[in-house]
Amino acid sequence: MDNDGDTTMLERIELLATRVPQNGGWDRGFVESVKEQLENGRTLSPRQVETVEKIESKFSDEAI
Repeated sequence: MDNDGDTTMLERIELLATRVPQNGGWDRGFVESVKEQLENGRTLSPRQVETVEKIESKFSDEAI
């Protein structure tokens, strides 16, 4: 397990959680779920990382 990678991902997820609105539906629920997963010391699957990246692009500065 790469702890540095996990910390970076957790930081990304925490930032993303500030961008996805409370009424963001599925995206918001997914972000909260993977945030909890990382906080509990688990890692994300490649598919989860891919989904995080899609949500990040949806709520990026350029997209907003």
